[in-house]
Order: sequence, then structure tokens, then C-alpha cells
Amino acid sequence: MDRGSGVRAVEDLMSVQVEFATGLSLVIDTAWGYVGEEDRSWFELLGSRGTARLSPLRVVKELNGRPVDVSPSGAAARDSAFTQSYRASLAHFIAVVNGDVPYEPPTTQLAVWRIVEAAYKSAEEKKEIRL
Repeated sequence: MDRGSGVRAVEDLMSVQVEFATGLSLVIDTAWGYVGEEDRSWFELLGSRGTARLSPLRVVKELNGRPVDVSPSGAAARDSAFTQSYRASLAHFIAVVNGDVPYEPPTTQLAVWRIVEAAYKSAEEKKEIRL
């Protein structure tokens, strides 16, 4: 991976594959310079018995050997599930600042940061990194 120099260097493209001890795999692909009419983003989960996708939320599950759409319905008509998630995050942040709910430190972020550090180390050393 070729990285620019300096503090503000940004990668043009990144692809990371993480395999957890439980057998779960995580793949992240991202690109800084996308040429198209609109920016694109999506989040998709692939499981052995189903899939889920955000924006809009769609869940397909294997039932009796066939794929069945089990997506929840009845959400607010004006906001997509994607927009609602941001609205809920903001509402939670305001509730914490106002003291309405207790602050819980984001302990999972430490694990995420370790994975990010390992991805950079893997790119620099050009080899697999085990955590």
C-alpha cells in the first residue's frame, strides 16, 4: 500500500479482511475517490442462513429451505432506517449530555482501534497480522 506523506495523508483505496477466532469474517472495502453521479455507501451482513442490508433495511432469512424477506415494516414514512439510526444516535448523545441517561464508555472502540492498527501494520509489513 502506498501512503502519502504527512499528517493529513489519506489512502485512495483500502480493503481489509478480518477473520475472528469464532470463524466470523469481516470484509471492509472503501475508496476515497469515487467517480459517479452520487456517493454510494452500504452495509451488508452475510450469514450462513440469511442476509441483512442497510439503506434501506432489508433482512432475508432461510426458512424451510427458501429465502424469505423478514424485513421489519411500519417505520416512520419520512425517514429511512439509515436516517433514523443517525437521529437515534443524536438523541442518545443529547440525553447523555443532559444527564437523562448514564454515560457508558464505548469499550468496543478499543477492539476496533486494534483492528485498524493491525490493518496498517499488515499493509506496511506486507503480511498477515494475528491479534
